[in-house]
Amino acid sequence: MVNLTLGLVIALAAGLMFGAGTILQKKGASALPPIETRTARQNIRDFVSNRTWLLGIILTTAQWYVSLLAMPLLPLSLFSSLMGVNLVILVVFSRFYLKEPVGRSELCGIAAVIAGAAVLGFRAHRLEVKIPLVEMTAFFSRPRALAYTLFLLSGVITAIAYGRARRRARGDVAFGLASGFLLALGQIYSKAFMSGFTGPGPAAAVRTASWWIFLLLLAIGNLGNMVTIQFGFQKGKAVIAASLAQVVGAAGGILGGVIILGEWGGLGVAALGLKIAAVAAVLAGVVVLSRSSERLIGPARS
Repeated sequence: MVNLTLGLVIALAAGLMFGAGTILQKKGASALPPIETRTARQNIRDFVSNRTWLLGIILTTAQWYVSLLAMPLLPLSLFSSLMGVNLVILVVFSRFYLKEPVGRSELCGIAAVIAGAAVLGFRAHRLEVKIPLVEMTAFFSRPRALAYTLFLLSGVITAIAYGRARRRARGDVAFGLASGFLLALGQIYSKAFMSGFTGPGPAAAVRTASWWIFLLLLAIGNLGNMVTIQFGFQKGKAVIAASLAQVVGAAGGILGGVIILGEWGGLGVAALGLKIAAVAAVLAGVVVLSRSSERLIGPARS
């Protein structure tokens, strides 16, 4: 129970950093000259010299590293659902810092995410979450883990191929899906990678091939997500690309915890139905809040 509480506190701190950093980037960028009217060198100088924007980008970058600390302490299915909590914090920050109005849809989205995450977290303390690298390697060597990894990678390749074939038509959907698959891949293998810091620790992990494979797939997922979402922004509606990426990423991470790590094993029919309903609530809330966050931080310029 102590580990779960500590993990939730760390994840909440990461969410606060994400919300504050995003809002500061928004405020700093809004005070700068339009990007399209400046040269690349001028834009770099403008942004780097803006202390508000610089603090924002530092916070949002550091947020990822802080969230990694929560990985060994939380079930993957719960950690992935907390993506929605980041959006809740963003909306709350925007309300009190930017004085943006919060409508009924946003309130419903917040309620859905919080309720769903609470149900997913119920009895999560009974799960073994601090899994040593040897056991984690065994989990990820099973056929179902390999099949699920191939499913995510195939989803990325198929979505990108579809987006390129269609050129600009529905590029937001194609690259939003690809970004979501990569986001899920990054979460799953971040969980696997962080197992190297339990048990014997990183000194032993660096001598283990599986740990380096986890690191490679972690990097492919997280860096690939950042790149592909930009294509989605450029080739269609940013709100569609962002919403799809968040929903697919959250759903993919939750399913990864269930399929690979067996986090819902042994649940009765009623408990399983409640978990599925909680996932649906979180994803519905993420859709609503993703659309709201697009309004708050503004669409990406083409």
